[in-house]
Amino acid sequence: MSSETDKQPRNWLFRLLDLVEWVGNKLPDPAVLFVIGILAVAGISLWLSDVAFTEMVPGTKNPIKITNLLSLTEVSSLLSTMVTNFVTFAPLGVVLVAL
Repeated sequence: MSSETDKQPRNWLFRLLDLVEWVGNKLPDPAVLFVIGILAVAGISLWLSDVAFTEMVPGTKNPIKITNLLSLTEVSSLLSTMVTNFVTFAPLGVVLVAL
């Protein structure tokens, strides 16, 4: 049994929402997206770490410098402060309670 609303063509808003839903269903898990983002930022930092900028950091006389996040010093810094960063991240308590 079909109603008259089934016979009417869908307007542009419903078609747009269907497209958004279709694209959203094709995306991977949010954790995977997060890891992809981390790897992309690390790769871009590696790629741009040799670029020399002439612009200065506001308030100082130092030029802008991009740090290679994949260098040994940065990886060891990340691993040695990981627990402290996790524990002292203020919004984490709210997120854990909400879960």
